[in-house]
Amino acid sequence: MPLVGPDLLMVAQWLSPSSPTGAFSFSQGLEAAVAEGLEVAGLEDWIDGMLRFGSGRTDAILMAAAARGEEVDDLALALAGSAGRRRETRETGLALRGLLAESFGTRTTGSAYPVVLGQAVRARNLPVASVGALYLQATVTALVHAGQRLLPLGQSRAQAMIHALGPLCCGIAETAAQSDIEEIGMATFGADIAAMRQADLPVRVFRS
Repeated sequence: MPLVGPDLLMVAQWLSPSSPTGAFSFSQGLEAAVAEGLEVAGLEDWIDGMLRFGSGRTDAILMAAAARGEEVDDLALALAGSAGRRRETRETGLALRGLLAESFGTRTTGSAYPVVLGQAVRARNLPVASVGALYLQATVTALVHAGQRLLPLGQSRAQAMIHALGPLCCGIAETAAQSDIEEIGMATFGADIAAMRQADLPVRVFRS
């Protein structure tokens, strides 16, 4: 069933940039990539690759597994490709867990962000693919907004970029909802290396 009505608004609130998870302070290595030459023209391809072959697809599968009741928190943390990425998924996950408990009465036990979200999906009996699509769009939005802080990227072009990546978010979420954790596989080596190098930048805007 699609996500509609109050449930739709609730999930949108969980994933909103105003949600106190601190997600806005992380760039998943994008800051280092910009420092090493990534330009506006390559930003959409960068995010597209993250969705198809990196953390986007992986996190969507982990979220779906958690929504089925599988214990995947340790795996989610182990799959973080850098110290910054591990810190990101754990700190935002714990913040989301606190928000869910305090403001929505939803109890979760995970620490990695996609796992906490998946556990909330299970507790609320929400449609996995619909929540996954919104989660991936929120990830895209956060990365595009990070790009706006790092690159000469205007608001209209940024919104067009988010819109263009929408169908991909839906497709990945739909597939991930039916995927087993054995199907996880990442091949975004450039992004992983950039995430590692980000910690050594002399001046940093983001924490990852």
